[in-house]
Amino acid sequence: MADHAKKVANVKVVHLEPESARLAKARIARLPAAVHAIHEKGKFLLAARLKQFFDRADDSLFELADKATTNAEQNIYFDSMREVRVQRRGIERRFAIEIDAAFANLATGAMPETPEVDEAFTADALSLVQNDDLEQMVAIESSVSRANSEYAEQVQQLSLRLDTLVSVKVFEKNNPLGPSVLANGFMAQAKRLDIDLKAKLVLFKLFDKTVMHNLGGVYEAVNQILIDHNILPSLTTAARRQANTPAPAQTTPGGDATPELTQALQGLLNPAGARPATEPQLNELVSMLSMVQQAPAVSERAQTGISSLQLIEELYKNKGGQASISATEREVMNLVDMLFKFILADRNLSQPMKELLALMQIPVIKVSLLDKSFFAKGGHSARKLLNDMATAALGWQGTDGRRDALYTKMQSIVDQLLTSFDSDVSIFNDLHADFSSFVEKERRRAEVIEKRTLDAEDGKARAEVARTVVSIEIELRTVDERLPQVVAELINGPWNNVMFVTYLKYGHKAHEWQSVLSTLDDLVWSTKIPRTNDARKQLIRLIPELLKRLRSGLDSISFNPFQMSELFKKLEDVHLGAIRGKAEEDAPKPRAAIDKRSAPKVSSASNDNEVLAPIPDTAKRQSAPPPTVRAEVTPGEIPAAPTVKTQSVPGPQRQPVAKANPAAADAEKVRQSPPPISADNADLQQVETFGQGGWFEMVDEKGESTRCRLAAIIKPTGKYIFVNRSGMKVAEHTKYELAELLGAKRLRALDNTMLFDRALETVVSSLRKPQP
Repeated sequence: MADHAKKVANVKVVHLEPESARLAKARIARLPAAVHAIHEKGKFLLAARLKQFFDRADDSLFELADKATTNAEQNIYFDSMREVRVQRRGIERRFAIEIDAAFANLATGAMPETPEVDEAFTADALSLVQNDDLEQMVAIESSVSRANSEYAEQVQQLSLRLDTLVSVKVFEKNNPLGPSVLANGFMAQAKRLDIDLKAKLVLFKLFDKTVMHNLGGVYEAVNQILIDHNILPSLTTAARRQANTPAPAQTTPGGDATPELTQALQGLLNPAGARPATEPQLNELVSMLSMVQQAPAVSERAQTGISSLQLIEELYKNKGGQASISATEREVMNLVDMLFKFILADRNLSQPMKELLALMQIPVIKVSLLDKSFFAKGGHSARKLLNDMATAALGWQGTDGRRDALYTKMQSIVDQLLTSFDSDVSIFNDLHADFSSFVEKERRRAEVIEKRTLDAEDGKARAEVARTVVSIEIELRTVDERLPQVVAELINGPWNNVMFVTYLKYGHKAHEWQSVLSTLDDLVWSTKIPRTNDARKQLIRLIPELLKRLRSGLDSISFNPFQMSELFKKLEDVHLGAIRGKAEEDAPKPRAAIDKRSAPKVSSASNDNEVLAPIPDTAKRQSAPPPTVRAEVTPGEIPAAPTVKTQSVPGPQRQPVAKANPAAADAEKVRQSPPPISADNADLQQVETFGQGGWFEMVDEKGESTRCRLAAIIKPTGKYIFVNRSGMKVAEHTKYELAELLGAKRLRALDNTMLFDRALETVVSSLRKPQP
């Protein structure tokens, strides 16, 4: 009993995020955008399958306990079921951290830790392994072997595509979504469970059935994401077979695989009959380029594009010699020149940033000459540095100033390349690590500000919805009632605030919200003169409880006690008059419409956009019941007086609200009017494809341009919230407003895919086209 209490107590301890998890996130931030995408998608899909596993585990253990033949066996399964329930959240969280660590290893080159599965099956080791551990390892190993056999082709494709994006060799064992990593990750978490071996083997078998047997959908989804990012969209059988072959020590321009792009590059860089430069010639060319990269002419010509061959020839001419450059090296230099001309012509970056990146042209040429895997290896450190700098610069605009922290950091990196890079390509690894650390700090700082911004917008949206719902509920109960002045003031003033706070705090399904609505119904009914003795008795019994509820509600909003006392004195006179059968002479006329000031513009993109008004108890109260109303609010419109559906009840019939009052009728026309843009409008359809995190360039009415990112879509109001790269809100629009901006050419989506890879694909495609 004491041990069990100790376990329960430990579950309540709040564990801070471990340092290893924070380091893993920092390392993942260095990976390309395509890897980030499959990391998030893979974790999401695996979390769903793990949830399914735990749901079935509970049922399976219960069934085994029910079928147990002895009390001891039954207790084993019941205790295991209880332990799994208690540890479930922790296992799910740590399993996700295991996946994060596997992706982080792609940035560092570290191999994943495999818990004795491979070593344990050696002849010498078997004698040292406990029988329990051996049975667990056999179960996991058989599961991994079956998954590797069943999903061999999909895992090979994923490994090959990842291999082109990162700087380490990717194969099945270190594939972060491979069967080995997933199975070993689960085994590490299962060992934490304090349960019997029988129950553990049941869990292993169930994990194999619910997770490992359903990995096909995961691999299909992540491979499709990489294809959408144009990462080896077509793989031949030979290429897939080559993916499992260990890489040779010396890489070729084609790298580990020969997809279409790499084959085209091989043809461009190795024309028929061309011979590469000898080592002395290459060393001389690199030395000349080192001199060129520090020349003032480089920075002067960066704005319009540098012709590296022309600079080299000019340098040789000044020395009285002639450039000796092989055909292959000329093709490499021309290709890099074209790549940077594409970068200068790219509309996604501001001009100062493009000029800064253009200064990296000569260092990139030197890398492409020194390292033959530069064009074939997407995870090359030089390419990653250029891509990451371009991605970070996407949200930067000229108004940020040259002293901005991002611009200053990128300028520092470019200066280091120009002054320090000679022939040691490893400098790109150091600079990339330095820049990744800087970007991660900036990202965390922006996330904090952005979270505050979105929390404020969410609160604002909820407040707008609450104000509208309260206004409608009050309107339904008072629209054609002749209320005493004090009651009208109480309902539209303090009690309006009580309803607003209650709805905001608890929501429309809560008992507290139904209670304030019931109090409002009772308050309105209590002002009417009873027609029978039973109704009078009921009113006399109701008033003390009603006043108690009113006082409690007003106290909850800290209403002024003195004003409350004065209000209750006037309310007492109203109730005494009703009991005595005397109506208040100065009672105002019935209200005619919803006060537009208390009904702000609200739209809803969720399923909770209906407000149902409860019908008061008419069996005991002699007033006619308010009609049942369904008020639906669509994006971008003003909530109108609800459409009324009357019910057949004894006594005189009440006219529908929409017909009884012109203002409500006008609002109804607005509600039924079509949206400003038809649903099949191309710009509106494009807006609906906007995804959270996308970058845009927005031009205001004054013609000033702003680069912003779509941070969130607030569903209750249908507002699209845009922030700058610091996380500060810069704009908010409805989808109709955004469609109008698109139509007016004042909104443009920015391409945040990897700049160098996009440039390479474009240039190679243009070179392969037959020239006229």
